[in-house]
Amino acid sequence: MPQRTNQHIIPRLRSVSITIANTKGGTAKTTTALNLSTELSKLGYSVLLIDLDPQGSLSKAMLGERELAEYQGIEELLGNGKLHPAEYITPTKVGNVSIIPCHSELSEVAVKLLMNASFFSLKDLVRKIASIDVTFDFILIDTQPSKNILMLNAFAASDFVLIPTNPSVYPLMDIVELEETITATAMNSNPNLSILGVLITMVQRATVYKQLEHDLREYFKDSVFTITISRAAKSEESAVEGVGVSELDPKCKLSQEYRALMLEILERLQIAAPSVHNEKEAVHEHE
Repeated sequence: MPQRTNQHIIPRLRSVSITIANTKGGTAKTTTALNLSTELSKLGYSVLLIDLDPQGSLSKAMLGERELAEYQGIEELLGNGKLHPAEYITPTKVGNVSIIPCHSELSEVAVKLLMNASFFSLKDLVRKIASIDVTFDFILIDTQPSKNILMLNAFAASDFVLIPTNPSVYPLMDIVELEETITATAMNSNPNLSILGVLITMVQRATVYKQLEHDLREYFKDSVFTITISRAAKSEESAVEGVGVSELDPKCKLSQEYRALMLEILERLQIAAPSVHNEKEAVHEHE
């Protein structure tokens, strides 16, 4: 597999782009995007979320399902390269976190992208985002559970891929196939792309989960994040509220796990905020 890497450290003069991807559904991709953006914002980082899943789960969570129709979506930007993204970036309930939402029409745009072999539309869009007055430290891209033209656009536009996986769905071969796609993208269209890590989510106490986690760590080695994310009702509650779990209950176990994930990601990227060491101490105190 491609090595989990610090081989290209991103200059702090530009955003770090991370695609959150898995071809399996039910692995907490959207939940990861929501909570990771919340935790990064708490350290003062500005985050832009891009919803590239036509189901729009992240958009609905951040903006409200009824209100979503009032906002312009990324499908318009991908369908018309002359449009500028500044007017499509929408603030959310979480401070320092904005989103370019999507609607179901993104599926129709994806067909057109495929017909035109447009693998770099999102990359061009991200470049335009870099030119606007508002700067973002991180761009997190949420994808649908399918290896399609939208996922390939996300890979072409990103620096890293974060792979959340639910050990209950026997994910090994699916991740191996996803890695092959990431490797092909790195070789053919985006040499800067690498895997940030594999995140084990929705963990339960049953023995079978421990064995599956062991198998994942045995195969993927250091690419697997040290922290794992538990299955908890708080996750669904936070999605309904459109904020990370720590906005609802900062002391709960799930909040501590997402905070630890954020710190581990910053460590892998060799990025440190002034308060990171204090945050690490706070995490350990609650373990």
